[in-house]
Amino acid sequence: VNLSREEILESQNKRLQAIFDNINDLVCEIDADGIYQYVNKQYKDTLGYDPEELIGKHAVDLIHPEDLITSIDRYEKLKKTRSHSFDIWRFRHKNGNYRIIESRGKVIDDGSSNPKTVVISRDITDHYDAEQTIVASEKKYRGLYQSLMDGFAMVSMEGRIIEYNTAF
Repeated sequence: VNLSREEILESQNKRLQAIFDNINDLVCEIDADGIYQYVNKQYKDTLGYDPEELIGKHAVDLIHPEDLITSIDRYEKLKKTRSHSFDIWRFRHKNGNYRIIESRGKVIDDGSSNPKTVVISRDITDHYDAEQTIVASEKKYRGLYQSLMDGFAMVSMEGRIIEYNTAF
């Protein structure tokens, strides 16, 4: 089958769009001013926003106010260095709650005077919450261990003391 160049490009675009629409990660493209130019459908599942609600809006509009200055500074640095970034931010879900989002961005120089940045992100809120639970539990039990009146020590298989409480 002889396909025209346009038909081949259209087929490739449809295939890529299907991939972007079905991956679990958030994928977006923002311009040099931080305005969403493209947002994949995963934004709806993860943050509650239809892509059309975000295109044309500032990406920082979703960032937690306490993360805002750092976010803007990091984006300016990314644009200047033309490197890549890895950051963790709190993004506002459409319902008003905040989700912990891990983002990786890279400036794509397409030869125009307005380079774009592609950002691939994922929601790590559940992982972050589980990690915080473990840290809190560790702190709680470490405090209990240290406050015991009896001395306790942890000894390696070689007989070396690895850890001990204050009563030891």
